[in-house]
Amino acid sequence: MVRVNAADGRIRAIAALVVLVGIGSAQAARTSDKSDASGGTVPIPVDARNQTSAMDGAVRAVPLPKGASAISETYGDWIVKCQLDGAAKLCTLGQTQLSKETNQQIFAIELIARDGKAEGNILMPFGLKFDAEAVLKLDGRDLEQTRFSTCTAQGCLLPVSFPTVVTDTISKAKTLTVAAQNISNGQAVVFNVPLNGFATALERTIQLGS
Repeated sequence: MVRVNAADGRIRAIAALVVLVGIGSAQAARTSDKSDASGGTVPIPVDARNQTSAMDGAVRAVPLPKGASAISETYGDWIVKCQLDGAAKLCTLGQTQLSKETNQQIFAIELIARDGKAEGNILMPFGLKFDAEAVLKLDGRDLEQTRFSTCTAQGCLLPVSFPTVVTDTISKAKTLTVAAQNISNGQAVVFNVPLNGFATALERTIQLGS
């Protein structure tokens, strides 16, 4: 499985998206399945070098529908966001989850579609074993293992990269499960990511980003 380096030095354009409330601690929820339906975006870096960029000189970004500079669309449990920054355009699909106790964001995933892949980062809360692998599963079946790359003010990042064959499988599944170890007791901290609307959101992201 190809993995994304979130600190890739070739990053040409990063769009500044809306920052949600800070990540809570890992103890805020052992398992959380409450999705953010408000259209919030994930405060994590996305490498936009292969989408239309102002750095490409003669190439300018294709305008968004109705001449908008930014749009947000909901497809099931997924949010598609697209934003223009000058001649650069960044389109992503993602999902956030909130703690039922505090109503604060405790999990997020944001992906960008390019080169036949969907790649980006999963944002996990603090309090997890940074040097231990996180496990991703689809409907209970192992998908891949990935390690944390870095931490930000909002939480720690798990880079992911899904080729077309995997996104096709994800589109047919019901739940993506992401599990990591609690640093204090070694128990699993599990997040269930509903995949309702994923296929449509991915297709829309590709359409808007072209």
